[in-house]
Amino acid sequence: MPLFTSEYVFSDDYPTIEPSLKLDFANARALDPRITFTRASRATYVGRDGLVKYAGDDEARFDHDPTTGESLGLLIEEGRTNLIPRSQELDASTWNKYFGSSVSANYAIAPDGTQTADRIIFDGTPSGQITYNFPIEGDGLIPGQQYVFSAWVKSDGSSNNGCSLYVGGTSIQIIPTSEWKRIYLVRTAAAATGENPLFLCGVANSLLVWGVQFEEGSFPTSYIPTTATTATRSPDNASITGTSFSSWYNQSEGSVVTAFNPTLYVGPSDGGRAFRIDHQTISDNRIDYVVTGNGAYQPYVSINGVDPTGFGGINGTPFVVGTDYKISMGFAANDYVAYKNGTQTLSSTTPASVPIADRLSLGLALNGHRKFFYYYPKRLTNTQLQTLTQ
Repeated sequence: MPLFTSEYVFSDDYPTIEPSLKLDFANARALDPRITFTRASRATYVGRDGLVKYAGDDEARFDHDPTTGESLGLLIEEGRTNLIPRSQELDASTWNKYFGSSVSANYAIAPDGTQTADRIIFDGTPSGQITYNFPIEGDGLIPGQQYVFSAWVKSDGSSNNGCSLYVGGTSIQIIPTSEWKRIYLVRTAAAATGENPLFLCGVANSLLVWGVQFEEGSFPTSYIPTTATTATRSPDNASITGTSFSSWYNQSEGSVVTAFNPTLYVGPSDGGRAFRIDHQTISDNRIDYVVTGNGAYQPYVSINGVDPTGFGGINGTPFVVGTDYKISMGFAANDYVAYKNGTQTLSSTTPASVPIADRLSLGLALNGHRKFFYYYPKRLTNTQLQTLTQ
């Protein structure tokens, strides 16, 4: 219940102190100068105007919904490789055109605002086919490994019914509209050969295509442009260390409240992290929020490799990909608790000190958008931690 005085309004549900660290990625659309951000390659994202943009080495990406323009926050992704060279050149000889199919290069304005979108035309009977002559097929794909075939597609105003993306024995229908839309197909390779990505359409169909990508993984990541060879996007990493960390962190107690939208949970064998507070030289001293390989959440505490709270042995309900989540953790000696979207997930009052730490990491294999991260130098009450995640 709120408590009223003549000048102020307080609430038992909300903290009466401000966060000592407040990173509001979605609204600020900028990186706090205390954060060290690295990525050893360029990468793409969607700008607030809805166009695909290109970020240089070590440049953070603040992504947006291409339809609504909503700011999604800081984009963090693992490293990936686009295995198809000349990703914007379907007229290249590496694409085989069967049954009368053809390509008109640079026919229309692409999702990045340049005149680089191709028009593919299927004039054959009974159907047209444009197949990539996969350059690594001789070396072989990995049977049992998942791959993702993706592309931006758009109607050119003519007939485009009956088109599909196709890899091996898996396909997905292409339903182009008057706006650019990125579609993708996930395929588990059944063999080392015969898994070429292709576009397949009925006779007298055509559509616009741009930004073709074929990557190893179970879900698509941001577009990786290629020219004459394959290209790799390095992983994103964001951290705060040194005095930039110690200036706001309390070694005795604290609380974290953060929001993110996960793409999927992959990376190290023990999963990605929503955040990690740890020590760079003291082995296995940390407080973090693990998202395990099967999509479950797992708040975790470790002091010299031992989890005194028992959090590490419990997996919670899996996250739903593409959903906004708010999570919180409060910690002090013998007093730990965690919440997710207003529901308490775990709590512990067993004897457990607070791990010594000197670093915050926000780029640890949890693919998705980070909306905000707040740290309070105090163990907030359970009610406050619950309210802040609702």
